[in-house]
Amino acid sequence: MNKSFTPNSNLDQHFLVDKETISDLVKYSNIKKDDVILEIGPGFGELTKELSKKAKKIIAVDIDERFKEYLINMPKNVEIHFGNALNYLKKEREEKSRVFNKIVSSPPYNLCEQILQYLALAKHVEKTILIVPTRFSKKVQENPFFNSFFNFRVLREVPKESFDPIPRVNSAILEITNKEGYEKDKDISAFIKRKLYMHEKSKLKNALVGAIIDFGKVSKQKITKNKAKEIIDKSQIKKKTLGEQVKHISKEVLKEIGKIIAEVILVSPF
Repeated sequence: MNKSFTPNSNLDQHFLVDKETISDLVKYSNIKKDDVILEIGPGFGELTKELSKKAKKIIAVDIDERFKEYLINMPKNVEIHFGNALNYLKKEREEKSRVFNKIVSSPPYNLCEQILQYLALAKHVEKTILIVPTRFSKKVQENPFFNSFFNFRVLREVPKESFDPIPRVNSAILEITNKEGYEKDKDISAFIKRKLYMHEKSKLKNALVGAIIDFGKVSKQKITKNKAKEIIDKSQIKKKTLGEQVKHISKEVLKEIGKIIAEVILVSPF
């Protein structure tokens, strides 16, 4: 790291400086010549330069404009944006521009969960390689929503000393790819949880009715609104829980609800 640069602790700035880890990030990304890669938090551009040697284009987004002088001489296939990466992702979703197909990054750790929230509805992103806190990598694999959308694979641990300044937590390289969906995996429980996640502001009963009807469509079974309500009644989920917004129900309970609804659907005649 440039010794004259003072990291901004409010932006959770810890810069990846270990060349071997940078090389591994590129290797794990399995970059093809037509790939367009999003990098969140390029900082001084060390990873950016290595990615640019393999990919068609790099889109690098950083909130800290102090990096302009360090990123100004990037290769021609690097496009730099200064601003909030989450705003960039929101705009990309709203415009349905789908300009990148991979994300490779060592992002500020306070953005990791929000990146996953974006990815849940971003099927055009084929693969994501992130450096994340080790604890976070374990947490997301146990999350009933995230593990219904994604396949997770921890590729290797990353020592604290790989960063400057050195963070307080251990890190890991996490590979994230989309699950194929019900048409391929035939996982009813995962299908229900994915649908609930997309309607987290709805009351659980209403979200379940919609999820069950949608399941009927993908499984080529005619499930009416009344039939969906019958399935919910058979599940014996408490009325109080059914009346709560999905986002207010604990992840442990939602995990069990997905299993219960799947079991009732399997024994229900349509």
